[in-house]
Amino acid sequence: MHRRRRSIAFLVAAMLVGATTLVLGLFAWVNHRSECMRQTARLESEHHTTVEQLAVSLTLPVWNFDRAQIDRVLESAMQNPELAAVLVRLEDVHATVHGRGRDGQWRVQSIVREPVSADLLAQTARIAMGTETLGTVRAFVTPRFMQQALRQELASNIIIIVILDGLLVTGLYLLLWRLVLRPIQALERRAGEVSQGGSAGMPLAAPRFQGELEGLRASLDDMIRLLHGRYDALQESQRTLSTLLSNLPGVAYRCRNDPDWTMEIVSDACRELTGYATEELIENRKTSYGRLIHPDERGRVWDEVQACLREHRPFELTYRIRTADGAEKWVWERGRGVYGPDGVLMALEGFINDVTARHRAEEERQGAVLREQRAREDFTRRLIASQEAERRRIAGELHDSLGQNLLLIKNRSELALGVAGTRPEVLRQLESINEVASQAIEEVRQISHDLRPYQLDQLGLTRSLEVMIDNAARSSSIVFERKLDFADDGIAGDAATNLYRVVQECLNNVLKHSRARHARVELERDIHELRLHLSDDGVGFDASTAQAPGATAFGLRNIAERVRIMGGRLRITSRPGAGTSTEVRIPLAEREGE
Repeated sequence: MHRRRRSIAFLVAAMLVGATTLVLGLFAWVNHRSECMRQTARLESEHHTTVEQLAVSLTLPVWNFDRAQIDRVLESAMQNPELAAVLVRLEDVHATVHGRGRDGQWRVQSIVREPVSADLLAQTARIAMGTETLGTVRAFVTPRFMQQALRQELASNIIIIVILDGLLVTGLYLLLWRLVLRPIQALERRAGEVSQGGSAGMPLAAPRFQGELEGLRASLDDMIRLLHGRYDALQESQRTLSTLLSNLPGVAYRCRNDPDWTMEIVSDACRELTGYATEELIENRKTSYGRLIHPDERGRVWDEVQACLREHRPFELTYRIRTADGAEKWVWERGRGVYGPDGVLMALEGFINDVTARHRAEEERQGAVLREQRAREDFTRRLIASQEAERRRIAGELHDSLGQNLLLIKNRSELALGVAGTRPEVLRQLESINEVASQAIEEVRQISHDLRPYQLDQLGLTRSLEVMIDNAARSSSIVFERKLDFADDGIAGDAATNLYRVVQECLNNVLKHSRARHARVELERDIHELRLHLSDDGVGFDASTAQAPGATAFGLRNIAERVRIMGGRLRITSRPGAGTSTEVRIPLAEREGE
């Protein structure tokens, strides 16, 4: 009877434990699958971050063709045991390849080709300096360490479930024995003793659960050993990450997306860059990285980073910071947002490098170019002024000296023609001399006018332009239309001469090259600027080619130089078969303020 009751108790305990085991097993399987997916996503995210950091750390070595530094960066990266291979392909004429991989014993060796294993996860990143692509880095990571850890965890869970099953069976059996079977046996014994005339006051002995306590102790020991193993693996991963960050030629970081750019992780190189130690920047303990950014740059940096984060693309920018000792440095930063499985931004990760020396060299180069440009502009201005002065001098000498002498010859020849008794052959010679002198006087006047138009000094700019347009209309079959506002009180002196020469050059181009039937000249003035517009319906030309550096269109270059000297803007629009339009805008405020 007692054996049957024990069997029933054991069967009840086993059924309860079986149901519990089924629930725990189902939970363990679901947890294992979700952990597999989570760890795979984590591995891919960390692998992507590692490849991006490798691309950033390789930027300067690749830019400088520093093969030794490239190899050191690759060796440092291969300290990560999950990394199976890294290949760097340069964008040079030889398509140079640097690579590190692993052999069958998982030792690092040099490679030039990609591994062929199908279970490797590959990621590729572009090595770039600004918009220029220097090469690519492709890294392969193996999931076998992750899979081994998951299998070990699953085996540990199974062992724990088996141990718990044993403990539950034992516990439930003992509980049934203590609460049900033992009291029944005691009552039966007491009932028998009472029926035989014995006493009903016998005490019940309490059982000891030593076996159950030993089982629980063993389970706790197994769980503690498992936690120790995971802690050691975490320590090794942190050591590998620290070694990789210490070999980067700049600052690697992870921060929050707030105006202070609160640092969560930052490499030790931050002291050399900012003057602050790592622990002083993390969680803004002493200062924040946002306060190190130059006040004039903070708004631009925030706006550019946020714009890239909204589009889920990496950001790259150059800006100024102020170090702990007050010095100003230029830095180049490249980073990206880190997003969770639900697409929510978790943090920013990236790399910051000191480019002060390069930026100063670029500023010096731009300064030299600007000084050279200003010197060239000053030389051109002086040259044009010298040309105008020389034209004025030559025109004066032609008019006052040569013109007067020719006029004297003409007058004397006319007097000689009036003398009576002159022989006929002498009269013919005198008439020829008079005719040649008249032609020479006319040519001298025309040359003098071309060198320095007397109308500009005597009539002013507006009237001189009208005379020029009338002369051009009389000398060709082109129909000229004009609309000229009075501009003499707004522009004078050298500026008036330069504008006159611009119109003169444009009209010469129309007469010589356009083959036009109609042309229009407009001079408009408002309170801010003077606008000159010349257009024709001629054959036109390729304006982009004519204005390109090295082109031989000296007339257009002369127009452009004179407009630039006046501080104006020039726009020439033309294409073959569609005529030509020339527009010049000259600011009056600047001219009147000179």
